Amino acid sequence: MCVGHGISSGRHFSSACDLTTQTNSTNHKTKLIPSDIPTDTTEIWLLRNSITKITREDFAGMALCQYLGLSNNGITNIEDGAFQDMIQLQSMWLDHNKLTSFPKNNPAGIHRMRLNNNQITESRAKDFAGMLGYMGLFLYENEITQIEDRSFKDMPVLEYISFNKNNLTSVPRNLPTTLKVLNSSLIL
Repeated sequence: MCVGHGISSGRHFSSACDLTTQTNSTNHKTKLIPSDIPTDTTEIWLLRNSITKITREDFAGMALCQYLGLSNNGITNIEDGAFQDMIQLQSMWLDHNKLTSFPKNNPAGIHRMRLNNNQITESRAKDFAGMLGYMGLFLYENEITQIEDRSFKDMPVLEYISFNKNNLTSVPRNLPTTLKVLNSSLIL
């Protein structure tokens, strides 16, 4: 049985069987991504802080990270390619921030991305280019007025999309045949 240990105030946590190395700085009023995150970290949780910007350098060399939580911060800007070194990233939480557009040049292997409760106004097909591994995409409670047709056409394993509580008047055409759940509410 694996037993975790670490500092309770939560900066760095390692499991006893070395399967997980976690950095957790939740509710610490952090304004910047900590520069001392070990490169072997597999989970990064920086929830409910005051981070407003993500740069390319913030996660450079973090190839082993599988889970990234940046919810509830106030993030307004993510540099193109900020997550490109995170080649094993499976799940990214960017919900409850102030993003107005999709992050660019994300690792292709991400399975789930939470972008709900932001200020995103539009979605173009190029926003989803290269997202081959995405299984779930959470876009609800933004300000999206239009999603380009064929936006999700190159997402061969996409099973779940939620874009309810936006300002959409139609559902995009050519949704993947793998889609099992579509949550949407339309303004008619």
